[in-house]
Amino acid sequence: MYEAGEHGHYGDGGMLPWWAWAGIGAVFTACGTLAFLAVAPPESMSGGFNPRLSADYSAMDVVPAGGSFEGTMGQVSWALDVPSVSWYADLQASLETSMPDPANGMKYVAIEVEIATEFPNTTPMDEAFFLTYLAPSGQEYTMHYCSSGCLSDPGPAVYETEGWAYFEVPRSERAGGHLRVKLLYSGTVDTLMELR
Repeated sequence: MYEAGEHGHYGDGGMLPWWAWAGIGAVFTACGTLAFLAVAPPESMSGGFNPRLSADYSAMDVVPAGGSFEGTMGQVSWALDVPSVSWYADLQASLETSMPDPANGMKYVAIEVEIATEFPNTTPMDEAFFLTYLAPSGQEYTMHYCSSGCLSDPGPAVYETEGWAYFEVPRSERAGGHLRVKLLYSGTVDTLMELR
């Protein structure tokens, strides 16, 4: 004969209540998140590719955003600052430079550069520096040439050069990265300037 008390207590013996399943799910989610964070590659301050972890860039000094590059070529000291960056500079390039519109799927990144030397500028800027843009993806881009409206040498009697360096990059590139500064004929390792 069936007695409710005998089997009623064990009628749902294989099932956990909903709140127990929710707790187990929360534990698994938290563990998964911690595991992802533990194995995810660290990012640099400017996001994405971290040059300090790359054999190609790890020996280079990294100047934090807002800092200045300083170097010497022969007996002449040079300083370089980046006052601002325009991550979508297509309109700026169209209005202020001689450059054509960027190719399909591309955009211009414009980096404002101020270069100073302690002597009148007897060496043109493009014979002193080679600038490239290291994007958050880890890809490097060379400066786009333009005949007017860009970074240009002001003449031999001036101590400072200022203007914009333009780089044509895929539209998918995020904001951030570094300006790679090579002071030519100095014998020193290139320097990376963090951009924000």
